[in-house]
Amino acid sequence: MLRIACCAALLLAVARPATAGFITYDLKDYPALQDGYALSGTITTDGTIGDIFAANVTAWSVTFTPASGSPVTFSSTDPSNLVQVVGHVRADATAITLAAVDSGASSGDNQISLIVQDTSQSLTYARTKSGVATTNFYNGQLDRLTLAWASRPAEDALGGDPWVLAGVESGGPPVAAPVPTSLMMVLCGLVPAAAIIRRRGAR
Repeated sequence: MLRIACCAALLLAVARPATAGFITYDLKDYPALQDGYALSGTITTDGTIGDIFAANVTAWSVTFTPASGSPVTFSSTDPSNLVQVVGHVRADATAITLAAVDSGASSGDNQISLIVQDTSQSLTYARTKSGVATTNFYNGQLDRLTLAWASRPAEDALGGDPWVLAGVESGGPPVAAPVPTSLMMVLCGLVPAAAIIRRRGAR
C-alpha cells in the first residue's frame, strides 16, 4: 500500500505542467508595424512552460510612446484590468510566442490581449488560420475612440514564425528538469525497502 501511495505521488508531480518560477518577459518593439509609436513593457508569468492561459499571467505593464508627446501606460495594477487568451499562446524560459493556427483546424484564432476595460486601452496580438494572413492583427488601443496602430502583419512579421511577443533579454531562470522514468521507479522501490529493513531491525 505504501509503495502504491509513493508511486502515485511521484506520478502526480511529473504530470504537473513544467514551471521555472516567476518569469518576467520584456515586450518586443516592432516600430515598422506601430505607426510611429514605440512599445515597451513587461509580462510576468508564474513560470509555466508550454501553453499559457490568462491565469498564468501574474502581472503586466504596457507603454505606448509616440514620436512626440507623452507616453501612455496601462497595467495590471489598473482597475478593471483583464488578460484574454484564446487558443495557443506558448512560453518557454526565454520568450512568449504566438504561432499560426494549425492549417488542419476548422476555425479559431490564437490570440492574447492585455486590456484595461474602463479606459478601453489594450494591446492585442491575433493570428488566424494559416494561409489567411490578411486577417491577422496587431493592435494598440489608446482609448475608446483612438487606435495607436492597427496592423495586419504577415506570418513572419513579428520576429519570425511563430511571432515573438516578448523575451527575456538576459536569459531566463533555469527550468526544472522532469524526473526520469527510471529514477521514478527507483524512488518507488526505496520506501518499501526501507520499511522492510526497519521491521527486520526491530525483531
